[in-house]
Amino acid sequence: SATRTAISTVTSTPEPETVQEPEQKPIALYPAGQPVVIDHLSMIDARHGWAIDKEAQVDHILHTTDGGQTWVDITPPELIRIDPDGYFVSAASSFFLNAETAWVYYTSGEYEFGTLWRTQDGGRSWEPSWRLPSITFGPVSPSAVLEFADAQHRWLEMRYGGGLGS
Repeated sequence: SATRTAISTVTSTPEPETVQEPEQKPIALYPAGQPVVIDHLSMIDARHGWAIDKEAQVDHILHTTDGGQTWVDITPPELIRIDPDGYFVSAASSFFLNAETAWVYYTSGEYEFGTLWRTQDGGRSWEPSWRLPSITFGPVSPSAVLEFADAQHRWLEMRYGGGLGS
């Protein structure tokens, strides 16, 4: 009869590897006095306007009622993923109808979902719509453009960039 030699022993059943999903939190508003860099400006009249600060990793929506002397961060509470290295980049597309009404949509990294937000009170409160996919093709992230004919006729255009190359 053949002799068997143990070459290893089983100590326990291996535990499945767990992958921790990044935490999700709403975009934090800037504190009073925070310097901002206005990248996109839309003045409705001499006193009322909207702007986007694109200097941070997450775009912030700003509102003024004094002709731009002061700006208030009225960013909607879009959920963003936070990983150990910091925030994922999140870009805002917007349409500002008048001093009180605006829509904002956020796109972020690959295979993310964004929300179309609407305010009718100058950003004091925001109503979310449904979560929309921002599916990408490979390493290319989409951009979104909000287009409006008027308050009742609007659309969200998703643009997927890419190019040929080696």
